[in-house]
Amino acid sequence: MEIVRIQRLRFGLISQRDMPLPPYKGSAFRGVLGHALKRVVCPDGGVPCEECPLAESCLYLVLLETPASGRAHHFGPHRDPHPFILWPPLTRDAVLAFGRCYHQEISLLGASALSVPHIALAVQEMGRMGLGKGRCAVFCFASTIRGACTGRGHSLWMFPNLLPGPLASS
Repeated sequence: MEIVRIQRLRFGLISQRDMPLPPYKGSAFRGVLGHALKRVVCPDGGVPCEECPLAESCLYLVLLETPASGRAHHFGPHRDPHPFILWPPLTRDAVLAFGRCYHQEISLLGASALSVPHIALAVQEMGRMGLGKGRCAVFCFASTIRGACTGRGHSLWMFPNLLPGPLASS
């Protein structure tokens, strides 16, 4: 019996202005997370991925451009499922109001569970880049790592005293 490692991360994000949300909230998070992760892990953003000498071990490619099993990195439509699961909020809200908290969870599966520090850095970068149409900045104020079986978590970081302006007193 093979044991699969799972790490579930929960991020608390606060909108710094009213932000339109798509019907599927995970699409905004997934898209900008990919761009942010590439910024965090790519040593040379000017080289196309298919020409990069580090493509075989690139965390961005493994997570978001997952190659097909048993093949050298393959660029194109034949890929394995991504080694993560997004758990977006199931709200029907079309707008995330200024100062309102948005929680996004991601489960990292298998070997990708070891990439927690990179994902945490990418989420912080994602906050600077902004989410959704118009790239609304979000403040990433907390991150917890949760046990897959127990559901209990511990904090990776939490900065409530660094909340911007009027949000600090909320």
